[in-house]
Amino acid sequence: MAPANSSETTIPTGGNVRFTVQGTAKPNYYVPAGSPKLIYKAEVRMPASIAGDATPANNAAMDTNDVLQPNLSITKEDVPPSAGAIPGQHMKYSIVATNTGPAGTINGAVITDPVPTKLSNVTFTCTSVGGTCVSTTMNAAQLITSVVNLPANATATLTVEGDLSPTATGNLVNTATITAPAVLTEPNPPGLTDNSDTDDDIIAKPNLMMTKDLVGGVAPAGGEVVYTVTPKNIGGVTITGAVVTDNVAAILTAVTWTCVPGSGTAVCPVSSGTGNLLQTVNLPVSSSLVYTIRGRLPVSASGPLLNSANVSVPSPFVDDNPLDNTDSADATISPLDLTVTKTNSPAGNVGRGQTITYTVFAINNGPGDADGTKVVDNVPTNFTVTGWTCTLVGPIAACPSATGTGAINDTVNLKNGQQAKYVVTGTVSNAPDATLKVVNTATVSLPGANLTGATKSVSVTNNIVYPDLQILKTVNDSTAARGQTIIYTLVARNNGPT
Repeated sequence: MAPANSSETTIPTGGNVRFTVQGTAKPNYYVPAGSPKLIYKAEVRMPASIAGDATPANNAAMDTNDVLQPNLSITKEDVPPSAGAIPGQHMKYSIVATNTGPAGTINGAVITDPVPTKLSNVTFTCTSVGGTCVSTTMNAAQLITSVVNLPANATATLTVEGDLSPTATGNLVNTATITAPAVLTEPNPPGLTDNSDTDDDIIAKPNLMMTKDLVGGVAPAGGEVVYTVTPKNIGGVTITGAVVTDNVAAILTAVTWTCVPGSGTAVCPVSSGTGNLLQTVNLPVSSSLVYTIRGRLPVSASGPLLNSANVSVPSPFVDDNPLDNTDSADATISPLDLTVTKTNSPAGNVGRGQTITYTVFAINNGPGDADGTKVVDNVPTNFTVTGWTCTLVGPIAACPSATGTGAINDTVNLKNGQQAKYVVTGTVSNAPDATLKVVNTATVSLPGANLTGATKSVSVTNNIVYPDLQILKTVNDSTAARGQTIIYTLVARNNGPT
């Protein structure tokens, strides 16, 4: 309680004396809210020489005043407001300190903001509406301290900016606090409950993923191999400058690739190229690109075909799950399956000089192309070829040689699933033949190729049969007399089979 003031005076009958008392409420004079804060009591007393007062009840008067108390509060929010942060992002915070009043000036209030070490290149400014920013500093530990003077309802705004580390993980937590000078005690409520505020942002995680597939699941010797390569951004951070690589197997030739956008808003930097894939791309969140890579295997190819593709975040980003940055599409090379068939007409016995027609099919059962297939039909010496024809069944319209004479020794490009049909016509020699057989063999081959399949050579046989000539002779009279006419009958007969 404040010390009493006293004064002696003389008051005539029916008169009065007016006293004016003036003072200032102390800045640290606080009591619980709702209770009297400033109580002023005045008394008047008779001098000791007068025995008593006729009405002592009106000798004292009391006045009660509530003291309007200042109150500090603070808020902190990132700009623009967000619940998340991105590695490498430029962060901006707005810290607003307010004297919520309703009256009283607070001089020397202190705003502190310990900036997280995940932020670098930190800058700060202080501005005030209705008050004054006295000083703002930051020490080596990135603790910002701002001293402000705040009249009732005035604000001071501390703007803090910095760059979030590209390798930052977890949460970005930052708490700002305002503290009144030591001579002040905050009212209760709210007390100190509004003297600090925390901004907590979840740091998004960079996460790129690669998928690679072998289209059709087959790597055919002599054929085309097709891969799809799909880099994806499945994380929470837009990645600028991701690197996509695919070094195809050296055995593949004529390698080309194309690019089309997949999901999201990713854009191909170029639409096509040749050789190994090496591209720098931008992948927004939930976006992907689709590359199609094509190459050809030689007919000699065999064994495993190994290939992998990779996508990586640029430095200094750190991928949240680097194990899914690479994907492989391995296969075992499928060899070519070439076969040959041959039929003869007639299929049975033949005689000398008789015509035989052979039909030969050279067949590529795939799975690749058999360019340069050799088709050979070396006819035997006891058979004379009058001519042959060739037609193709499949993707190519014509044989290299549509007709020919003599033995067949042809080179033809057989695409996957294609057949070359040869029809050979000739006659059996009239010369004597001790073997009594016409054996004709056709073969199919592909120099240097990795081949499968059982039938690469096929033979057909015709037995040569000679005609059976018979002569029959009869006489009209087996007991003829002298001078009698005798008649002989001769019959020449071919008993076959030719």
